[in-house]
Amino acid sequence: MISPSHLTFVLLAFAINFVYANYANVIDLMPNRGYRLHWKLIDNNQAIQFKVEVKSRGYFALGVSKSGTMSNADLVTGYVHLNGSSILHDRYASGQKMPEIVEKPNWHLVGGSRNETHLTFEFKRNCAIEDPKVDLPISKGITHIIYAIGKVDPHDRSKVKYHGPKSRGSKEIQFLK
Repeated sequence: MISPSHLTFVLLAFAINFVYANYANVIDLMPNRGYRLHWKLIDNNQAIQFKVEVKSRGYFALGVSKSGTMSNADLVTGYVHLNGSSILHDRYASGQKMPEIVEKPNWHLVGGSRNETHLTFEFKRNCAIEDPKVDLPISKGITHIIYAIGKVDPHDRSKVKYHGPKSRGSKEIQFLK
């Protein structure tokens, strides 16, 4: 007979494997800061669903950029509001300043949560662009991404504090082959 603790372990291992098996790809963007990005192609490879896990109770940012900088970047910020609701904002950065929230979002929240140590968000977006003024496509080949972690929960979409120079980065990723 299986002991209850052994059964619990087996079920927990299965559940963890099931959750992560749903994402075909994963990369540690900031291993020392606990920023992990998962992704998978959906909708006949016309869209990508992302999962971000960040060791922070503040906010995260993730975006695509032509050059790996904030200049002309299509990005998203996510945080959990004081009332417990998950907030995701589609933004456009024209340079090294606060990215503006766009009127017609192309990043869409699937779900989000926060515990004592981490934020976990799932969201998706089409690979093609909807608004060429503020959206960048995700095409075959290399895509430059930018990412950041903010320590402070903004509580309001206009009060996202600067993440600081050590809490950001860029990377080249091939989402579509």
